[in-house]
Amino acid sequence: MVGVYEIKNLLSKYSYIGESVDLRKRKAEHIRNLDHHSHSCKALQKAWNRTPSICFKFRPKEIFWFTNHFVNRDKLILMLFLREAYYMRMTDELYNTEDTGSMLKSFALNGNFEGRFKRYKRYRRWVRKRLVFMRRWMPHLIIAAQYNIVVRLLLLIGGAVGLWEIWQFLSDMYLWELLRIKFTSM
Repeated sequence: MVGVYEIKNLLSKYSYIGESVDLRKRKAEHIRNLDHHSHSCKALQKAWNRTPSICFKFRPKEIFWFTNHFVNRDKLILMLFLREAYYMRMTDELYNTEDTGSMLKSFALNGNFEGRFKRYKRYRRWVRKRLVFMRRWMPHLIIAAQYNIVVRLLLLIGGAVGLWEIWQFLSDMYLWELLRIKFTSM
């Protein structure tokens, strides 16, 4: 499963937000690193050492379905970075030490290609467009509608309800009359 995840400390309400192209594997990596005292996020490691592991909950914030249809895997990963930055902005108490949002902004606007973005140099313009787009419109709905099955299902259900109402209208008034006339005249 591809998506954005959260590791939440249920006692202190602090969270660690990340993204991965394989959420199950990433969860196992986090637990292994935390148990071996070698996690890259020192604040999360310190909280893990002080608090029982049962107080931490790993949960997906957003899952991207149908990602095998992405033609360009690099764009998928950049979209994950964008969504991670969005969730980091929406969460107050974070264990994260590096801010993905400011790194993305620096990458898109100034051409800062250090760290995670070195290999995505050619997609700078693409990221810049998405950042401007996300600032002007509702990113949680628009981007999720493109890549999130839950929003697609809600839109599909809304469409199905509309079709059901049309069907009931036609069946109550017109359709049964048509069928009755057609079959009684035979």
